[in-house]
Amino acid sequence: MSAMPYVILLGGGGHAAVVLDALRMMDVRCAGYVDDNADADDLDVPHLGTVESLHAHPEAALHAAVGASEHRQTWMNTFAGHVWIPVLHPFAAVASNVALGDGVFIGPLAVVNARAALGRGVIINSGAIVEHDNEIYEFAHIAPGAVLGGGVTVGEHALVGLGSRVLPNVRIGSTAVIGAGAVVTEDVEPGTTVAGVPARPR
Repeated sequence: MSAMPYVILLGGGGHAAVVLDALRMMDVRCAGYVDDNADADDLDVPHLGTVESLHAHPEAALHAAVGASEHRQTWMNTFAGHVWIPVLHPFAAVASNVALGDGVFIGPLAVVNARAALGRGVIINSGAIVEHDNEIYEFAHIAPGAVLGGGVTVGEHALVGLGSRVLPNVRIGSTAVIGAGAVVTEDVEPGTTVAGVPARPR
């Protein structure tokens, strides 16, 4: 990554602050961030303008630093000609044979174990555990402290909530939402929200 001229973040909120800290610990220079909110000032790097202003930075590497999966997808598709760097916090533990898609973020103290595959724009947030042979599809978000047993599949744009637990070999459908603290013992259909112990549709 040292050969990159610079990195620009898309988004200026709390998640972007975590990503920025990880970049600094990786010794990767962040030139600033873009955000459509003209008053955005949450980060201690320059606000470079709106997202559209990225057209003036064709050489920049990018990272979509927002939790909203629809924004990550739209931005990565719109600026597909750019390099979308994965950001792996130095205090994360990532197995050597994990497959990483473009623009993945793995937060501090997260664990991603052997033969897991993370699709484009996936977030594995602080302290989450993704066990062996998991397959996490594009733009899914594994929230802080969530634990996925071995062989779990998480569909596109799904959200696995704070501190939740997913038993081995369970399939989470696309756009499904797993509530905070839920324990998921069986497959979750696409578009379904589940919560509780054991998790049930809500």
